Amino acid sequence: MRRFLWIAALALALVAAVGLSSSAEARRGHYLRLKTSKLPSAWHPDPSTRSGTSPTPSASPSLSVSPSSSPTSSRIVSPSASPTLTYQQSEWPNASNTGVPAGTVLTDIKGDYHARTPGEHVTAKRVTGGLIVDADNVVVERSEVWDGIYNGASHPFTVVDTTIGFPNTCGGPHSTMGDNNYTAIRVYARNVSEGPRNSGDNILVQDSFIKLCSNDPMDHSDGFQGYLGGRNVRVIHNTIDQRGVIPAAQTAPVFISDDSKEIILRDNLLISGSMTIRVYAVPGGRYEVTGNRVVNEAWQFRPVDSDCGSIAWSNNLLVTVDANYAVTSTIGPLTCR
Repeated sequence: MRRFLWIAALALALVAAVGLSSSAEARRGHYLRLKTSKLPSAWHPDPSTRSGTSPTPSASPSLSVSPSSSPTSSRIVSPSASPTLTYQQSEWPNASNTGVPAGTVLTDIKGDYHARTPGEHVTAKRVTGGLIVDADNVVVERSEVWDGIYNGASHPFTVVDTTIGFPNTCGGPHSTMGDNNYTAIRVYARNVSEGPRNSGDNILVQDSFIKLCSNDPMDHSDGFQGYLGGRNVRVIHNTIDQRGVIPAAQTAPVFISDDSKEIILRDNLLISGSMTIRVYAVPGGRYEVTGNRVVNEAWQFRPVDSDCGSIAWSNNLLVTVDANYAVTSTIGPLTCR
């Protein structure tokens, strides 16, 4: 009898361990299994490619320089956790106007750093590991964080004028920051396979430059991904460039899926991806895609693959850009289909 009880207890412990392992796996950076629910046509070919021939990716966009044709009217955005910011749409975020300001002297912190004090300011630091937010209202400013910023217990945090990503390694970290209750302003995400993650409420990413990079076909790279995303999620006036990711690893600069309930995608410059904008709706969700610029012919298959009937879609354009992300020409309207 005791032997039977011992075996039963061991079995229950194994089941619990498997459950915990599965829960952790579901929250890993890639979410590979769930992301296959909306795979690009490389995995679900169009009828014209079912004979076994692969679709031909579009040619890279022209990078010739000419005066910007973007609108120059000022727009004001008021993020919930930072001062009111003014920007002009012609001034797209890039490596020169995001991240750690020039001349900032950084103090090194080797390995991971845990911010455990409520209201703590992490200022002018170079964290060579990850930064884990273990208290409410942490502010990361004028700093470098090489292996991402995370708040597993949903503590609110703000990141301003900060560079995220390893300096010389393509493909890491697997997520720039996440998962909820955060504000990111003028962040430069470099050499990352994944941009900011949305797995909850209250997210603002604004005036930031997300430069993706990966040589690993298993990365399933995204610029901004919604996975079980919540409400009050805004992605406003950013540059998201996925051209540094090999075609086999590209998902999209913007990928909102897996029961994500909201995205306000406004005034962004979006480049490359298997399809550039992928927004998949759920009943009762709120989805607004307006004022964005998509670089023409930079995608592999098409610019949009979304639930168009559920999206408030307006004033999105196809453009060309130069090497500094200035718009050189407007090709025409981008329709949702």
